[in-house]
Amino acid sequence: MLYINLRERVNAGQNFDYQLSGFCRAAGQSLRCVPEWEAGSWRIERGPNGALDIRNAGITANPNPYDAEEIADDAVSIPAKPDDGLWRLSPASGRCEIE
Repeated sequence: MLYINLRERVNAGQNFDYQLSGFCRAAGQSLRCVPEWEAGSWRIERGPNGALDIRNAGITANPNPYDAEEIADDAVSIPAKPDDGLWRLSPASGRCEIE
């Protein structure tokens, strides 16, 4: 499950604004993840210094929470443009908590 916040928050009272789940399978040195419905795909790869790289191949994320396995009316499309083609998740240096 990917939980996503975009540059401008839409639900300040929630931890995450959007979500997307999919099935992940090995693809070379990475995992390729695809939802059951037509919502794009993404890859999870090893990054430098213990980071994870998420390579966006053009996804559509539903609002969080949204339980149906289909694209919601108010879903958001995130094309794989240069600024959203790669997201790097680096290990935290200290303890992580959700407030």
